Amino acid sequence: MGVALVILAAFLWGVSGGIAAMLLERGWDPMVVSFYRGAIGFLCFAAWWLVRFKAVPRPDRRTVLWAALAGLGVAGNFTFYFVSISHSNVAVAVTLMYTAPIYVYLISLATGSVRLTPGFVIAIAAVLLGVSLLTKLIGGGSLLSGLSLGGAAAGIAAGISYAVFLFGFRNAARHASPVVALGIAFLVFLLATAPLVEQGQAMAVPLSGDIHLFVLLGVLGANAGLVTEIIPVS
Repeated sequence: MGVALVILAAFLWGVSGGIAAMLLERGWDPMVVSFYRGAIGFLCFAAWWLVRFKAVPRPDRRTVLWAALAGLGVAGNFTFYFVSISHSNVAVAVTLMYTAPIYVYLISLATGSVRLTPGFVIAIAAVLLGVSLLTKLIGGGSLLSGLSLGGAAAGIAAGISYAVFLFGFRNAARHASPVVALGIAFLVFLLATAPLVEQGQAMAVPLSGDIHLFVLLGVLGANAGLVTEIIPVS
């Protein structure tokens, strides 16, 4: 089941990244794409919460605070991820974003919650080697078409933001349903990014011919995040 979930999560992330790239190529601002992905994702979680309102315990203050931190991580992750796509391509953006486990492990190592083992060293070395090959050593390859320093920096920033999200979500999910924790996180994401969105483009989305792509991006993105968080349980 764990392997199947990893494959499903990779599929959902890849397809949602491809849809985002299409929207960016059509002139939509990365912040607008990021905002609508989060907004539609929040509606999905909110609908689930409303259906199960009586059966789901209300989150306490500690859960809300950790989920809020996760929401700030989501805001940075989505925004930097789409900026990276706009400056490079989906393959590079996804690869750099998924350097997040390295940051999570290094912080866990620094806080003493995990121990340094040969397996972790080999895994981190493999990730760094893969990123190095993708972003530096395969010069002129199709994956590196249009790669810029800004795109690489945004991809790394997306990974760091994702690490922040993981820490916040893990702690929030200890005391509440993962869907509730993600719902709170996405609400904080909306509050954090709404002032930064270009209002003209944001208002034009519902009446545009690309609204179906925004909806699909939000639904796939929400499921990608949920499946990614279920993986450790399996």
